[in-house]
Amino acid sequence: MRRRSRVWRLVAEAVEDTPIESQEATEPKPPFWRELWQAPALAGAVVLLCGALVYAVVTRGSIDISARLDRCEALIESRKFLEAIDSLNGQVFPSLAKGKVSPGEVRRFHLLLARALYRGQKDLGLDKPENHKNILRSYEEAIAVDALLESSDFYALADTQLSLGDTERALRWAERLPPEDAPRAREIRRRVVERELKTAGSESTEILGLLSTMLEEANQSDDERAWVVQVQGSLLLQSGMADEAIARLLREMQRLDRASGEARSKLHLLLARAYVEGGATAQASTQLDFAEGLMLDTDPARSTLAYLRGLVDDAAGDLESARDRYALIVDEMGASDESLPSMLRLGEVEASLGHTAESLDAFTRLIGAMEGHRTHPDVSRERVVRGLLRLSDDRLERRELTDALAFARKAERLMGIDERPSEVFLAVARAERALADVLIGDRPTIGVPTLRGLDPASREEARRHLIAAGSNYRQHANRMILPDYQAYGDSLWMSADSFDLAGDSDEAVGAYQEFINSFPEDPRRAEARFRLGRAYQGRGELQLASDLFQGLVNDRNDPQVKGVGLWGDLSYVPLAQVLLDDADASNDARAEQLLLSVVDGTVVREPDAAMYRDGVVALADFYSRSGQDTRAIARYDEAIDRFPDDPERDLLRFHLAESCRREGDRLRGLLEGSIPESERQRLESLWRERTARAGTLYAATVEALSQRSPAHMSAVVTRALRDASFYAASCAFDLGDYDAAIRAYDEAYTRYPRDPASLVALVQIVNAQLAMGQSERARASNERARRFFESIPDEAWNDPYLPMGRDDWERWLESSARLASVSDDQVFGNEDGTRMSRLRRAQPRLVEDLEARLKRYERLRSMERLSSDRRCGSA
Repeated sequence: MRRRSRVWRLVAEAVEDTPIESQEATEPKPPFWRELWQAPALAGAVVLLCGALVYAVVTRGSIDISARLDRCEALIESRKFLEAIDSLNGQVFPSLAKGKVSPGEVRRFHLLLARALYRGQKDLGLDKPENHKNILRSYEEAIAVDALLESSDFYALADTQLSLGDTERALRWAERLPPEDAPRAREIRRRVVERELKTAGSESTEILGLLSTMLEEANQSDDERAWVVQVQGSLLLQSGMADEAIARLLREMQRLDRASGEARSKLHLLLARAYVEGGATAQASTQLDFAEGLMLDTDPARSTLAYLRGLVDDAAGDLESARDRYALIVDEMGASDESLPSMLRLGEVEASLGHTAESLDAFTRLIGAMEGHRTHPDVSRERVVRGLLRLSDDRLERRELTDALAFARKAERLMGIDERPSEVFLAVARAERALADVLIGDRPTIGVPTLRGLDPASREEARRHLIAAGSNYRQHANRMILPDYQAYGDSLWMSADSFDLAGDSDEAVGAYQEFINSFPEDPRRAEARFRLGRAYQGRGELQLASDLFQGLVNDRNDPQVKGVGLWGDLSYVPLAQVLLDDADASNDARAEQLLLSVVDGTVVREPDAAMYRDGVVALADFYSRSGQDTRAIARYDEAIDRFPDDPERDLLRFHLAESCRREGDRLRGLLEGSIPESERQRLESLWRERTARAGTLYAATVEALSQRSPAHMSAVVTRALRDASFYAASCAFDLGDYDAAIRAYDEAYTRYPRDPASLVALVQIVNAQLAMGQSERARASNERARRFFESIPDEAWNDPYLPMGRDDWERWLESSARLASVSDDQVFGNEDGTRMSRLRRAQPRLVEDLEARLKRYERLRSMERLSSDRRCGSA
């Protein structure tokens, strides 16, 4: 019973393990033929097996198992493997399960099943791991019951083990093949070598030992020996041992004079490759000539011949010939083994010839082929990336920045972000940053560069390069934290710097904070504190900015804190700006003192030009916002005179015009009071001078800003151009130059035909024509103004930045009343009440409508004017 149980279990494993469907490893399954053979006959085999079991229970008569096994063996010899397996499962297995067979029949059953499975799979061209495992199990069952294996079984076991990747067991079974089957043993060893070369490459010491054994075998053909020598030489070359490869090839090739021409040509090609790697191009060329003389015209190795000739030309400096040979392989031998290395060398040679576009095209084709899973031992992704980075570094050093970036981007494409070498991130970052630096220009000797002086198109392009540089520097920094802490700090700094210049304050703040915390002794730490404060200031986080700037100011004279002096000096102006911009008016006086200490040199001695310029402009803006226009005029004049190349010169001129105009308004208010005649004449002269200068400055602003493309103008610049257009005309009107005022208002209306501010121009044209006595023209112009007024939606008048004040609305009321045929004594007399009450009687509906709008307008203007001027001043 013990043997019977064992045979049933073993037979069940042999049968049920034939692949049908997946089962747990603890539940072995018999080898049914359906999935193994992928043939519909499996169902019949199962039915036969079940029927056999039933029949064995019902009838207990004797069965001639030996005859059935003979029949199965005959079927195998006749290559009827499917029938053999069906018979073994259906006619023999039931008796085996009942223990009604002899030990010899058990041995025959397992051995025949193993042979049928192995030869049947070969016959059908299948190569399924499940089938290989079942074949091995069947052989193991046969060996377990002492079955006598034949030479074909040893080969089948070696072949099956090799198919499963177990090269060690495959070699052991090959060693048991008898001498007459030595060629088959050598075939197994050769396949083991080929398999190991694909997986282990030249690092496998087992391969070298096996090759030495194979070379010493007797009764080999010269072609077989030539193959062994070729593999040995290739491994030596892959290990960088070109001289050893040459010596071995020269020695062994003398013994292979009876090898075929094909075999000897491959050895000459290999020897030529070794000479190329050793720098002996003349000897390499000679070997290539020998190889070509042994080749047929249809020999696939001709692509290798062409590739090696290209390497010889390349090494000899004949780059054009090398390029032509590589291109021939790529274009006409694209399916050959040498097409991938030819694409690589073609890209590198084209780059050496200065043909960047052609080089990039070759690399694009190479990367596409590699993405399509084409491989070659000499063309790994790492090798291609190294070549691309070398070309990128070369172009960067030669200041061919666009090309440097293009090569780096190719390397970036070849590997995903998680597996990408850190050098790729660094190459992309350096190229992107270099392109941005070209646009930015020379870096200031003191302070930090800005994009302020760039035209809008260049500024946007620089920002794009800076964002890309910052991102790649950040990636490089993250990968350098452990291997190279200094490189981590350098890339982190460059990331922060790039994001900061690009205006990406969120990324800049994070990078600066990390740098400050990670590098407490770095000499750039003070600058990082300053620029972090600037970033906070730009984000409106004024308290955080104030704390950083105040800390730098406090540390500037502290000998214990190194490197702060310059950045402490530079912190005065932004600290003052932050104090002026916050909601606390009590610290404005301190802010003014900070600015004066910069521009007067009382604290910050010999400030640099940029610091001085920022201090003067900030002081002028402060005086302008606080109504100290006389002081503002002096500071704006100073800034414009001392910095004629300032990129914001046109805006400074506009702000100077604004201060002159407001100072003129103040003086006109004084003239309306009771003052001595001599003082009146002085004030009137000063008023005219201020108003005339404001008009001239406004006109210059219009001329300068109108040259810019509207698509590239900021909101502040756009509003300055609009306001300057109307105020230039307004100044001419106030000075009584009505012809000039009408021309200027007409130009402003033409430039802004749908802007609500154009109502000012239309109304003032009416007023100017009335002042010149042109009543009919004034009436027509007034109708045009009324139509324009009614075409504008009500919400448009809520804009607090419209250059239309209370005087403008009142003048229009007066002009409308006069044009409505109301006599002057009705409208402008004072015997019946105020002027406004008479206007209200003359035009009640118009007055009611305009007064309601005027009240709403004045309320919004009073709330927003201060913040508007502040934004204009800091832009």
